[in-house]
Amino acid sequence: MNFQAVRTTLLKKGINLFSAQDFINVFALSRELANVKLSRYKKQGYLTSPKKGIYYFQDSPPDNFVLANRIYMPSYVSLETILSKEGIIPESVYTITSVTTKATREFVDNGIAYSYSRIKREAYTGYFLENGAQIATPEKALIDYLYFVSQGRKTLNDRITFSRINKKECLEYAHLFDNKRLDNLVKKIL
Repeated sequence: MNFQAVRTTLLKKGINLFSAQDFINVFALSRELANVKLSRYKKQGYLTSPKKGIYYFQDSPPDNFVLANRIYMPSYVSLETILSKEGIIPESVYTITSVTTKATREFVDNGIAYSYSRIKREAYTGYFLENGAQIATPEKALIDYLYFVSQGRKTLNDRITFSRINKKECLEYAHLFDNKRLDNLVKKIL
């Protein structure tokens, strides 16, 4: 099975970002044979692997937010990335920031950093699907960010714009963290 046949089959199924297990399932291969083929395609420059076991076509990389979700699961894009995207902070952000219920991690793929910060399961909500990626609402991104500020892990940006933020929604998300420091910070700045 040559790479063009593999590519055609995967694209017909709408797959351009896939795991080794996806590859095994689509082509009914043994794990060993799948690993050999994926390794060969990667060495030939056809595939990129941002993390062990995750692949995409070198010439058609997926959307950065979709990739962020898939590199480390479960996760949704949040924090400074969404605050910048929504114009809540004026700065451009070059790291794709996400939250997860797993351990804090960082990955780099094609010069783009993907950062994952851990939150408790009870607070893992407030995101929606947009163009195939799970992203936080502006209010949830703000509360996720303020949570890490309240923990001393991030510095409060003094140029946050609150005009487009639903304050009631922010308070509801803040209560999910069950954290007095976060509650006090949210009440103080909202």
